Amino acid sequence: MQNATKNLLEAWKKLDTKNPPFILPGDEEIIEYQQYYKNYDDFIRNENFGFSSSTKFHTGLLPSPFSGNILTAKIFILALNPGFSTRDYYEETYNQEIIKKRKLRLKNIFSEVDYPWMSLNPKFAWTGGYDYWTKKLLPIIQELRNNNNKTYKECLKILSQNLAVVELVPYHSKSFGLSMIKMNKLRSVSLMKDFVKNDLLNRAKNNKAIIIITRKSKYWDLPRHKNIIRYNNNEARSASLGLESKGGKIILQMLQ
Repeated sequence: MQNATKNLLEAWKKLDTKNPPFILPGDEEIIEYQQYYKNYDDFIRNENFGFSSSTKFHTGLLPSPFSGNILTAKIFILALNPGFSTRDYYEETYNQEIIKKRKLRLKNIFSEVDYPWMSLNPKFAWTGGYDYWTKKLLPIIQELRNNNNKTYKECLKILSQNLAVVELVPYHSKSFGLSMIKMNKLRSVSLMKDFVKNDLLNRAKNNKAIIIITRKSKYWDLPRHKNIIRYNNNEARSASLGLESKGGKIILQMLQ
């Protein structure tokens, strides 16, 4: 295991997941940009919860620096930060299995080896993450199903085992509004950039991984390479993974 990968995983393993707000040591700068609610009931107790700031980070939710198995995945989607839905608070307040698995994910431990990426696990088809990612990946799922005589669940399993998402900033928000200067003060950002530049980039150069940057590719500061797919400004607006998109085409090509 590369040092950068080890440092990333060790840092997140040590996160205190029992006492919110959930902030990685070294990320104290994020406190200025947080909106903290202890749980779902605390969240809806706010009379204006439906108009909460779209760019502030929800530190009452478990951070999500990566999704999927970053040690074994072959296709990596580089994103800015995990999104936000009111369902996130409900899931992490009332579903103990979700809470347990999200905490294990931070330790890079996967009890569901068939579905290391939780958002593609049929068991969690009721969650916001499942809704979001299955809709985004639906054209690829349909193509895999039609071309390879696979069931829908088999297609989800293939994607879950081969794809991973890594987030530049690990805290949830509805939209992203943090400047690059402020963002680069966060330890979590430094750890993730080191992982991408010192491990993931080498995998891509050795044809062992594909990197897809759907938004703000300059934030990652990666060189040009055939295995690094960048979306331009127009493409980044929707960050589509449809069959006509750069990302969708390469994912399908890798999995056929």
